[in-house]
Amino acid sequence: MRLNSDSAGHWSLVLSQWKLLDSIVPFILYHCGVWMRQWKKKDGSSWLIIFLLVASEAAAQIMGKGSAHYCIQLLPGAAIAAVFGFPRLVSYWKTGRPALKASLLTAAVITVIALLFAYVRPTAQSRFLAQYTFRDYAKDAIDVPAIARAVAARSAPGDCVYEWGRSSEIYFLARRQPCSRWFYDCPYESRKSMISEVVADLRKRKPGVIIVTSETPAPPKLAELIGEDYSFVGQVNYAKLYERH
Repeated sequence: MRLNSDSAGHWSLVLSQWKLLDSIVPFILYHCGVWMRQWKKKDGSSWLIIFLLVASEAAAQIMGKGSAHYCIQLLPGAAIAAVFGFPRLVSYWKTGRPALKASLLTAAVITVIALLFAYVRPTAQSRFLAQYTFRDYAKDAIDVPAIARAVAARSAPGDCVYEWGRSSEIYFLARRQPCSRWFYDCPYESRKSMISEVVADLRKRKPGVIIVTSETPAPPKLAELIGEDYSFVGQVNYAKLYERH
């Protein structure tokens, strides 16, 4: 998969995801400060906690993606820092230093606001959309079960199908195997030759249904195969369904 090399695009993704990141990052930053203090006091284990916190944040950002599920790496570091750092936070709170109290209260308030932003919504779908900052692919994910039901209805158990796009959960929900190892169109961006293998797989295994979910047109070789052997049978949400003659 090609990494995003556009730094401006990368940071726009990071900033757009801040409504979700801010529920974790303030505590990570705060606990970094706590553990730095312990490190300076020759606490030998503190550097491990600091490294885990930094590595967790780097892992979430290095791919150039700001989606919520890319930030799951932040949770272990935040949890470990919180559990082992809590007694020290209590002792720092008792010192009465205004700056320490203000930073902890700020982190807590931001966390509560971020959680309420998503979780006070009345339905699972609305909460899911809020978690993914109302992006188009969040709506697409909600539409996938209907697409999968249509695919299952037009194929039999044991049949393989093929989806050109990035809604690979269709295979799982429809309980159908992909007809090619290249079941996700993202590699095509960096390896155009993969479409030859895809077409060869489809000609050999003859999927009963091909689903096109990508907004960009199918590559010429795939479009030619669809035109020769398949008929358009309808569209479910954003997915176009083609059935073998």
